[in-house]
Amino acid sequence: MDHLSVETPAFIYDEAAIGADCARIARLAHASGCKLLFSVKALAIAGVLEMVGRHVDGFSTSSLFESLLVSKVVGPAAVIHTTCPGLRAQDLAEMVTTSNYLSFNSVSQLELLGPAIDNDVQLGIRVNPGVSLVSDARYDPCRKYSKLGAPLHEV
Repeated sequence: MDHLSVETPAFIYDEAAIGADCARIARLAHASGCKLLFSVKALAIAGVLEMVGRHVDGFSTSSLFESLLVSKVVGPAAVIHTTCPGLRAQDLAEMVTTSNYLSFNSVSQLELLGPAIDNDVQLGIRVNPGVSLVSDARYDPCRKYSKLGAPLHEV
């Protein structure tokens, strides 16, 4: 296809490069005994999700929309791990129909919403270890006053 004939705006990706990267990372994960999750937030394009789904153990989502997208594109066999800091009570019923794992962002969120879950979703809590490894505080999930995860002393 001639690059001048592509209607813009367009998002173009290299399937061969993505496939090679996925295969390499999957080998590393298998060799180390780790589970490999793809973060949908990083790239939520249906074609990419389908391709990546053949190489990963599951998907990491952070919203109802992302969970529904993976479920629709990859299918019901997709393993979905959801951590949603802004999880709303009215989204919970639908969220648990697509997620296999649901991690709450705080102890209070777990106490408030956890008892309403009565199916096979495995519950967890996102822990903020408070160990900063990033020099730029804007990108540091463990910075002082961060709301990303429960501080270890609260768990």
